[in-house]
Amino acid sequence: FPFSRGLVHDYWAGNIWALWMLFDKVLIKVVGIALPDISPKFCALLLLFGLSPGLICGWNAASPNKFISCVVFSSLSAFMLAYHVHEKAIMTAIIPLVLLVKEDNNQKRLFMRVNTLGLVGLFPLLFRPIELPLKVFSLLSYWTVSYHLLGEFCLLWMDWMGLFLLTLVVVFLEIIHPLILFPRMEFLPLLCTSVVCSLGLLYCWISSGHLMMQNKSDTNK
Repeated sequence: FPFSRGLVHDYWAGNIWALWMLFDKVLIKVVGIALPDISPKFCALLLLFGLSPGLICGWNAASPNKFISCVVFSSLSAFMLAYHVHEKAIMTAIIPLVLLVKEDNNQKRLFMRVNTLGLVGLFPLLFRPIELPLKVFSLLSYWTVSYHLLGEFCLLWMDWMGLFLLTLVVVFLEIIHPLILFPRMEFLPLLCTSVVCSLGLLYCWISSGHLMMQNKSDTNK
């Protein structure tokens, strides 16, 4: 494993380490103090701690869906906490989530949220202006089809609000910044994409754990 490459990729994946790096840069800029470096060993211990609920619940799972719910939580835990995570690793959580979308509306919402944030987090990988229509059309097509197949009633007002705010962020990063600000603040699109996606995926991770524990409680009744 390339531990020498550091805690994060050149483009920060949307996990807690993106928030850590942001706070680090803000502290350095404001008060001249840096956060401590995160070692691979500390990351491994933190990851083991984060995986523990999923491993325990998975061991005691009484049905395939309960087990898959534990897999989703564990995949999100690995994405959020592991060392030098690549943004494409979110697919390890999205793929098993597909198997749960017929269970209830909570799983449908989790699927739509993780999908949307995870795919937007991949936008910077297609960085040429000519690729903008392709990635926007691909995301909108996939999202629209998923939305109608899963049922229009599955999303809450907070999902629509989050989608609106995410759209504003994408418009700024993909259109306004290149036309007005570039080449100043060249790292701003990557920074904003990572931080916005990390906040959303952090909520999804917590929601996944809550759903997993609900499943466990239902099993024990």
